[in-house]
Amino acid sequence: MKKRKILGAVSALVLRVLGAFSHAEAMELGQGERPFDPVPSRERVYFHGHQVLRSDPRFSAIAQEIGLRDFGGQPLSVAASVEEIQGRRFQMGSFLYITFARNSQLLEVGEAAFSNCTLLQSICIPAGVLMLGKDCFSFCQHLACVLFEKDSQLQDVGDGAFSSCWRLSSIMIPASVETLGDSCFSHCRSLSVVAFEKGSQLLYIGKQAFTWTGLSSFCVPASVEALGEECFAYCASLVNLTFEEGSQLQTLGERIVRESNIPCLCFPASLESFPSGCFSNCTSLSTLTFEAGSRMTRVEPRALESSSLQILVLPGSVQRLEDECFAGCPLTSIAFERSVTPLIMGKQILGFFPHLQSLMIPARTQVLGDSCFRGYTLLSQVTFEDGSQLRDIGGQAFFWSGVSFICIPSSVETIGESCFGACSQLSSLTFEANSRLQGIGRHAFSCSSLSSICIPSSVESLGLFCLNGCECLSVVTFEAHAHLQGIGEHALSSSSLRSICIPSSVERLERYCFGNCSRLSIVTFEADSRLTHVEEGAFNNSSLSFICLPSSVERLGRCCFANCQYLSHVTFEADSRLTHVEDSAFLSSSLPSICLPSSVERLERRCFSRCLSLREVRFAPGSHLQEIEPLAFDESYFAHIVPADGRSFPAWRFALGWNRSSPLSRLIVWNGK
Repeated sequence: MKKRKILGAVSALVLRVLGAFSHAEAMELGQGERPFDPVPSRERVYFHGHQVLRSDPRFSAIAQEIGLRDFGGQPLSVAASVEEIQGRRFQMGSFLYITFARNSQLLEVGEAAFSNCTLLQSICIPAGVLMLGKDCFSFCQHLACVLFEKDSQLQDVGDGAFSSCWRLSSIMIPASVETLGDSCFSHCRSLSVVAFEKGSQLLYIGKQAFTWTGLSSFCVPASVEALGEECFAYCASLVNLTFEEGSQLQTLGERIVRESNIPCLCFPASLESFPSGCFSNCTSLSTLTFEAGSRMTRVEPRALESSSLQILVLPGSVQRLEDECFAGCPLTSIAFERSVTPLIMGKQILGFFPHLQSLMIPARTQVLGDSCFRGYTLLSQVTFEDGSQLRDIGGQAFFWSGVSFICIPSSVETIGESCFGACSQLSSLTFEANSRLQGIGRHAFSCSSLSSICIPSSVESLGLFCLNGCECLSVVTFEAHAHLQGIGEHALSSSSLRSICIPSSVERLERYCFGNCSRLSIVTFEADSRLTHVEEGAFNNSSLSFICLPSSVERLGRCCFANCQYLSHVTFEADSRLTHVEDSAFLSSSLPSICLPSSVERLERRCFSRCLSLREVRFAPGSHLQEIEPLAFDESYFAHIVPADGRSFPAWRFALGWNRSSPLSRLIVWNGK
């Protein structure tokens, strides 16, 4: 039995090579399920993949139905009267080539009608055929010649119609064809030439139409409006893709030439967008140009990912550059044609680790998206075209970039979070005159090399940490007639500020806004200040020696002047509205004395704790003081209180707190020496 199986397998292989049997029969014989008893090939017919002998009664019925004059091992001739070859009719047939009678009336070749006819070598499609069905000649591995009669009326080449025809090397597509279906020539690995008759009416080339072919060049007819997804993908030999003059191409599918070796492309003016991944991994693509009058509007995410583009000039019609559209490209220069069309740039348009060194942002740009140029450490020069319309610079737009100087256009209204954060080379930051900037986001300018900045009058808020950690920042000024309402938490903390004049428009100094400014010694306020709140730690650990608080201030927050070791004078403008001095407000300061306004109602716990130099606390006439909380002067070694009536209170009673039982005029405190 084992010997019979081996003999059957060998015999099947020999007969397969000689073309005497179909693949199905060879496999069947190789299984050794029946004895080796070959029938002469001229007696064999394959119908729907099954063997039918001429002597079989079914043969005459089949032949009469489809007009066959010859069948099997020889040419297959189809009678003129046949109008349709139905689906799978000759699948896995063993004939060498197919001919059609003169004046054939054939209109359609059905789905998979001749698929897997592995011996088929040539075919000439009659002029009257309108459609080639799906997979109609797929896997005809020896099909080397496909011709179309003159004046062909063919309109549609179905999906996979000639896929995996390994020996097909060239084909001329009739002018009448309007659609090349998905995968219609995919895996035709010998296909190197595809031509189109003059006056081609082709409108659409389907998905993967020519993937894995041997194409070296391809000219897209002018009539084509769309190229499907991956239509030329994985064509390793494809080095030249051109578009016929007057091209009407509007749409490209995703990854159309993925992993091809095309060095340069010039796109027709009619093209409207680059879809995602359309040229991804085209490592040979170094030059990209556009016809004059281009209507290109969008470059989608990762459209040119990992190509070899170094210099790019984008047409004026482009409206959006989407996220990471040029990711992985070694671009050193991007330019834009002049235009009035608004432009929006998305996130990380060049991906990570780009080679871009300089950039001129066109005037028509309206938005720079979040992380637009993040991490571009080689990008040292960024300029804006005159008449810029830029409105918004997104969060982290230039984060961790190599920008050394920049002038923000007057049109910018918002600078996002961490926009210029970690720009260690940024030493000069200016704003155009008549700036419309309203908000500066948190961490926006955390730049270690920035030495000075002038805030435009239009700015209404300085965000959290917006200038935090600017170690070299020594000068901060504000334009006249400022609209600034608040200085955000930690906005200027840990900077090298020496002095600052706070605009009259400011209403709040938020938590630690000047905290740890160890060199800040002078703080002044413009006349008619509207400041109401000095929040927690606002000047904590600064080098203030003197400050005069505006009359508008109502609260001194927790630790607002704590650890100001050089603070020796604190005064209040006349008609002060201060009511509360909160917990630890002057903790560990060096105040020798202070006169609190009559409006003060409450001194909270530890408000003057550890003030070892404090000798005198006075209250203005008509004091409204209601309460001194316990430990308000903790570790300040006070001795006694002298109320207005001349009586004195022991120190221990005051240490437990005090409430209004008689008006206070003077509080004497000393360090016990």
